[in-house]
Amino acid sequence: MSFRAVLSCFVLVAICACAPARNFDSAALSRQALVELSPQSLRSNLALSQSVKGELLGEGRSVRFELDIENDRLVLVGLTHTGVPLFTVTQTGDNHVFTSTIPQNIAFAPEFLLADIKFVYWPIETLNLAIGALQSRVVESSVNGHRHRALKDEFGQTVVDVSYPKTGLASGTLVVRHYDIPYILRIKTLPAQGGEAR
Repeated sequence: MSFRAVLSCFVLVAICACAPARNFDSAALSRQALVELSPQSLRSNLALSQSVKGELLGEGRSVRFELDIENDRLVLVGLTHTGVPLFTVTQTGDNHVFTSTIPQNIAFAPEFLLADIKFVYWPIETLNLAIGALQSRVVESSVNGHRHRALKDEFGQTVVDVSYPKTGLASGTLVVRHYDIPYILRIKTLPAQGGEAR
């Protein structure tokens, strides 16, 4: 049995064990709708260096992300903290290319990464237009000065939520939590040269 098949079986068992009462039939459709959003639909350019810890069922892996979005091109490079390349995701328009030197992990799978990036940074109106036909919606709230964003499915279940740092993206840790496949990303933006976040 291949590594990918073993991983798929493991994830399915984990989902059944961790979330038996929740049904996320439309989550994959919502995720695909976000993946298909063009880089240009962000309506601005973005360049970030980030330290990212992905956690799946208590197991964690820490990597560095270099994210660059310019016009209609998105490039995300995953690196070890010593600079060894692990994977690259490139999107131009609606075309995606993924290359990797590591076994696929759900928390760092390209479709999840692209959907998560867009869910975190894209305007809420753009996200809701993309998923509106699925009767899903993105909502935002503020709790004790912390901004939160949640993707709700057609039954009102939270599929994914984001907790933005109170001190702003340049200095705090952003947390992305998935409930359809139980994993968490903890993202800290690193200072660019000169001490400012890009």
